[in-house]
Amino acid sequence: MPFRYFRINGHAVDMVALFLGLGLVLLLVTGALASYLAIEGRDAGRDVQRTIEIQNAARRLFGILQDAETGRSGFLVTRERKYLQPYANALAAVDEAQKQLKELTQDNPIHQVRLDVLDRQMEIKLQELRETVQLGLSGNYGAATALVKKDHGKETLDNIRTEISRIIAEEDRLLRERQLVYDTNSFWLIVTIFTALLLTAISSVAAAFVARSRFLSEQESRAALSEINMELERRVSERTSDLEAAKLKLETEFMRAESLLRDLHHRVGNSLQLVASFLGLQANQTENDEAAVALRRARERVLAIASAQRRLRLTEEGESVDAHTFLCSIVDDLKTNLTARGTLSIDCNAEDIQILSKDAVTLGVIVTELVTNSLKYAFPDGMRGSIQVRLTQEHLGDTLSLIVEDNGIGIRSDAYKGGRGGLGTRIVDRLSAALGGDVEWLELDEASNERPGTKIRIIFPNTSDI
Repeated sequence: MPFRYFRINGHAVDMVALFLGLGLVLLLVTGALASYLAIEGRDAGRDVQRTIEIQNAARRLFGILQDAETGRSGFLVTRERKYLQPYANALAAVDEAQKQLKELTQDNPIHQVRLDVLDRQMEIKLQELRETVQLGLSGNYGAATALVKKDHGKETLDNIRTEISRIIAEEDRLLRERQLVYDTNSFWLIVTIFTALLLTAISSVAAAFVARSRFLSEQESRAALSEINMELERRVSERTSDLEAAKLKLETEFMRAESLLRDLHHRVGNSLQLVASFLGLQANQTENDEAAVALRRARERVLAIASAQRRLRLTEEGESVDAHTFLCSIVDDLKTNLTARGTLSIDCNAEDIQILSKDAVTLGVIVTELVTNSLKYAFPDGMRGSIQVRLTQEHLGDTLSLIVEDNGIGIRSDAYKGGRGGLGTRIVDRLSAALGGDVEWLELDEASNERPGTKIRIIFPNTSDI
């Protein structure tokens, strides 16, 4: 057996793989140690920051107390109340400062014991400050000054200063201990990392030596492998040619399907136009007025679907259409067909977003129904007004909002609840449900405005990216 192999329990082991595996293990160990060292450094930095925060909080607490003492002294000496402002500010901030210091030191039992002592001393000092200020405010400056001169307040303040200093000193001690542990660990980790890197280098050199011997011994087999590769390349080339032919055929079929789809839209639009013509002829020949009105409304709805289908054919780009182009084209058709009086304006404002082709016709019919209802009921007796159609994205594009709003005479939303609306309202409800959306009717305050208007909002999921 060549020297690049050796046996373990009767099994041949590749020495190159062994050395490379050993080197990989050593590299992984090195990486793990380096990561541990980085974590240790991060924790050490966090400990330093924690120490600084505790020390600053302790100094701030003592500074607040000194501010209160200074404000009290200024007031008693000058007897002017403006000097009480630092005192009042300090009393307002002292509770928060104590709470912050307790939260920062809650994991240190030694600090907690000192904070208990500090709280008692703080309470004594604050009580003394309040009593002297109260005496001063009542005009008894002599008693207040006498109480200050008893020097108990200074003794208490010294005790507080001592406890604060002990907390700061304890944090300095903990910081030194942590730094010593970190330095020791860092030293041995660095030594271990260098050792692992050295062993990795040795393993790599050994693997390279064994690999070289294998390379020389495999020269004879390369010619055979070259022939095999040439044969494989020939087969791959043939397979690639087959795939390219299949791709070309698929593209041709796709273009044919696209052409058939456009022709289908055209035929559907023509068929719907023909149906609308039949309905119009039937309405003209019907003597029953109610039936004639129903037939004309049905004709308008079929024309709405035909218009949407025609606009869909003009704007389609695959499975989705541009909402702005599509809906505003529908609105343009409505302007032409429904506002011959010239007393109303219909405006469209749709964002440049993509909607699925299968939903586009539904949206077109909904817009037509709502605009037609506004034209029919919101502006009686030739009243002037305007209608707004808007489509926007909400919730980071997850939902779409369709709004049709007019400034007409308005209608109560409860007139459409419980299925009490007309056929157009039920059509809007059904189509909105088909989109997975909800219809909202604006509650009106008829007493506050002669023309409160009507606002219908339909929120439905945006499925164009699904």
